Amino acid sequence: MLTDGVSTILYGTRPSAPADGGPPLPEGSAAPVASNASFSDVMRSLNPLHHLPGVGMIYRAVTGETVLPAARILGAGLTGGPVMALATAAWLAIGELSAARTATDRADPAAAAARYAAAAARPRDA
Repeated sequence: MLTDGVSTILYGTRPSAPADGGPPLPEGSAAPVASNASFSDVMRSLNPLHHLPGVGMIYRAVTGETVLPAARILGAGLTGGPVMALATAAWLAIGELSAARTATDRADPAAAAARYAAAAARPRDA
């Protein structure tokens, strides 16, 4: 069935049992996703200054507040439309990848230095 293939692509394969070791899930149901968002996080995410392009970055840098990624994407979509929502999702994904790379480099600085030295020594295309 086409819808089964689409949902497999979008959501991955459905596990036969929940991750907590509970009984198998009946067809058509899903295990809840754990979230660490508190009520105050959600309320803080509703601040419109977080979602204005340019202003939001400055406001978060000055105040030190953070916004849940889903709220940033939703706010960008509401203020800038679907293109801004997609751009924000891409920006957040790039930020997560670079944060993971930075954490890896901090864990093993010698390997990071060797990797960067090898990249610098590679000949560049003219």
